Amino acid sequence: FEKIIKKKKQLTLDENFLKSINHIGNNLYGIAIGFDRLMMLKHKTPNIKDVLYFSYLEL
Repeated sequence: FEKIIKKKKQLTLDENFLKSINHIGNNLYGIAIGFDRLMMLKHKTPNIKDVLYFSYLEL
């Protein structure tokens, strides 16, 4: 198992990207479409409750 881990490429953080986010502010957050919204489009339903497996309110 350790041999497999050693062969894997070590991923690094993009420090320049992270620094640039601090300068831009909060304008970048929340621009991605969620999986639940994609399922709403696929199933042509206007209500998100029709595609959710369970509600966060049930947790």
